[in-house]
Amino acid sequence: LDAILIPFVESNFSSLEEIEIDKFRKLLAYEDIEIFDILVNKKPYDDEDLNSIVSKILDFQTSQLEEF
Repeated sequence: LDAILIPFVESNFSSLEEIEIDKFRKLLAYEDIEIFDILVNKKPYDDEDLNSIVSKILDFQTSQLEEF
């Protein structure tokens, strides 16, 4: 998770809107294994409120992988 979340935070946190920060905090309230399932295994989750921040994280991760 650190390999996904730390670069995202370092590159994007300062430009997030307050509502996105709240959603990010809400995501971090999940257990690590649940966050891993959401971000890595693309496992469905019940809280649709997280869709936008999960999408931002995944889009960022994809863009970082494409640079290599």
